[in-house]
Amino acid sequence: MRIRQYVLDLMREHRNTDVSILSERELCRKFGVTRPTARKALKALIEEDYLYVKPGRGMFVRAERLEAAPVRRFKRIMVVIGDGGLSCMDGFFMSVLEKLCGTLKHLPVHLQVVPLDVDHDCAVAEIEMYNPDGILWVRPGEKGKKLIGELREKIPVVTLGLVPDGDPYAVTCDYTEAGRLSAQWFRSRALKKIVFLQDRPGAIRESVYNGWRSAFPGYDESLHYRDRTQENEQSSVRELVAFLESRKIDGIFTFASYYPVLDAALKQTGKTGIPILSDNNYCNFYQVATLPSVELRMFPSEVPEAAAKLMFRILIDPGFKPKKEKVIRPGIRDFPPPGTS
Repeated sequence: MRIRQYVLDLMREHRNTDVSILSERELCRKFGVTRPTARKALKALIEEDYLYVKPGRGMFVRAERLEAAPVRRFKRIMVVIGDGGLSCMDGFFMSVLEKLCGTLKHLPVHLQVVPLDVDHDCAVAEIEMYNPDGILWVRPGEKGKKLIGELREKIPVVTLGLVPDGDPYAVTCDYTEAGRLSAQWFRSRALKKIVFLQDRPGAIRESVYNGWRSAFPGYDESLHYRDRTQENEQSSVRELVAFLESRKIDGIFTFASYYPVLDAALKQTGKTGIPILSDNNYCNFYQVATLPSVELRMFPSEVPEAAAKLMFRILIDPGFKPKKEKVIRPGIRDFPPPGTS
């Protein structure tokens, strides 16, 4: 199936009947398939008159088929999430995709949302096969980051949501400022004993905490809770319950990914009426007993919207090169009811 799509894409893109397509052996190496599989795919394309064989020279696209093949008028943008292998999306990634689609749906664009094997050779082969004009990559992992530099030598790659580092082809949020705003929200209410819950390590979470510390002089480090169990939710709840019961607290900051654990711990400790500030990951607030007091807009909708617009401008204006990274300012607002964004 991938070999067939590759040949059809060649017909739309390269439109040169004097150049042979890859050999059977080369197709096997490119797509990681056996010789019988490649031979079967090529045989079908020959029988359908897409290809023909020139003895001693290879396989070529039939000119009459090429004339009938439509020229691509749409820009093809690939969307990759995380390290590429994420084929199931939670509410956060669904909301990002929703904003990308909403921004691009009236433009001459086709979106390809693909699971990508970021093993270097496999990823390069997959991307060549899909033949995108550009890539929007949402929070690439370490393997993805290493691949992006090489990919940018051939096609534009715009990243979304990484910690700001000055990359002009990146759109993101100021996570350090998100931490400062959160700390200021509690301090403006004369609340001092605030638990900062951190479910796992990571550059984004550390940036938020660094901002928090800068706006919270003299912050009691013993209130910075890091979940070190990460075995299962029951273990996490048990450890958090013990932590909360051992302290008198005025408020709680948490990341939304940890909210189900916090909600379960609050039920067990009976601590109610405590101000809670959290970012919004949508699905993690489904059927919880205690909703946050306010929402930290740590990944505003302006991020995917700006990334989509940046990518489209790059594709339609070959002379355009972004000069600086676009960093969206976070914000705090009253927590919206479930089902809203």
